[in-house]
Amino acid sequence: MAGEGHRIVIELEGELAVRLSNLAAEQHIDEAEFARSVLDEATRFEEIDGHRMTEILNAIPGALEQAKLGWEQYRAGDFVPLSEL
Repeated sequence: MAGEGHRIVIELEGELAVRLSNLAAEQHIDEAEFARSVLDEATRFEEIDGHRMTEILNAIPGALEQAKLGWEQYRAGDFVPLSEL
């Protein structure tokens, strides 16, 4: 599956969602594209290992529940491959 992407949906609430929206607006880019860019950049730092990345993701309110929901939707075939977007 090299090169094939999978869609992950994370719903942000409250102040965190507002901050992300404001930062994306300042950059004149779509919020989802901005979020992808931030996560991509965060995973490129060599000093961040799997445990640290887990801590970062766990700090997002509701992230675990959203990840579980996304996984259930994926397993049920309820997704759109990135190549079709």
